[in-house]
Amino acid sequence: METFNAACDDISREAYSSKTYNKYKLQHQVYYRVREQYKLPAQLTIRAISKVVESYGVERRRLHIFDPHGAIVYDQRIMSRKGLDKVSLVTVDGRETLPILTGSYASAREQQRRFLQYSS
Repeated sequence: METFNAACDDISREAYSSKTYNKYKLQHQVYYRVREQYKLPAQLTIRAISKVVESYGVERRRLHIFDPHGAIVYDQRIMSRKGLDKVSLVTVDGRETLPILTGSYASAREQQRRFLQYSS
């Protein structure tokens, strides 16, 4: 997450200084350098570029800096479910399979949903 958002800061500086706010033009300018410098997988690099472009779609008068723990928008290439209790996630260290942990509220809601589904 921190590496992703550091890459966003870098991309943002490039976008702001060159006044390039078009996703495809900015991708052409920064893609290979960002992948090499930050060791981001291809799809995370694309998502970082998109995050920056979307932020400048709202306001372009100042440089945008991203929180080191700011959100990453996951798509099906970055994150996919593996059954009911696992998720496969692309990271800077490669793909990892992680357990899905739910709090008591989410677990209770899921049990209620299943009960209603089977009792109908």
